[in-house]
Amino acid sequence: MRISNRKLRLAWLAGIVLAVGCGLSPIHGRIWQAGCFIGLATVWLATWRLLIKHRLGRQIQLGLPLLAVLPFMLPSKRIDPDALRVDYVTRLADYDGTRYVWGGESPLGIDCSGLPRRALRDVLWAEGVRHVNGAAFRMWLMQWWFDEGALAMGQGYRGETRNIGVSGPLWEMSSGALLPGDLAVKADVGHVIVYLGGGEWIEADPTLGRVHRWVSKPSDGLCLG
Repeated sequence: MRISNRKLRLAWLAGIVLAVGCGLSPIHGRIWQAGCFIGLATVWLATWRLLIKHRLGRQIQLGLPLLAVLPFMLPSKRIDPDALRVDYVTRLADYDGTRYVWGGESPLGIDCSGLPRRALRDVLWAEGVRHVNGAAFRMWLMQWWFDEGALAMGQGYRGETRNIGVSGPLWEMSSGALLPGDLAVKADVGHVIVYLGGGEWIEADPTLGRVHRWVSKPSDGLCLG
């Protein structure tokens, strides 16, 4: 079936709008992921049909998917966990002041579980680029694809979190029982906070409507476990 160039251009534009819109949306979920894929696929197919008579254009079109998957096909290299933890804590702090959006995982809006997930993805992508490390890119992709809420983090969903077996008042544990980057899940309300070190924590707080940092003290009355 022949499709006019006008319709192909409209499909190309619609694909661009869908892919960019879903990509820029702060909310993360299957619907938005599907929108990104459908938008990109529509752009690719429309461009292919528009350039079908141009040999160079077809070659470029065939090469684009290969370039897209290339980072995830690179060989694995060892990732230094200590360096990753330091970078992770830095990335977490970068989101201080970001507005709270339920389901968000973006600098445009983020929620309590999205904060540690997005900071980790930022670190993994930087690790992959810096060291040409396929393992880091593949871990990034898994983090992007599989969603994980606060309660799932507390339950060790997909083995991505591990219970360190400590409980008690936050102000007592932070000095020695926890390492920077450790998570504390408030199971009763389904909320996660992250330890930055030196008694300081960071969270995307729905009450304040933003990400903020704070130092635990006895008057908080906050306990883990």
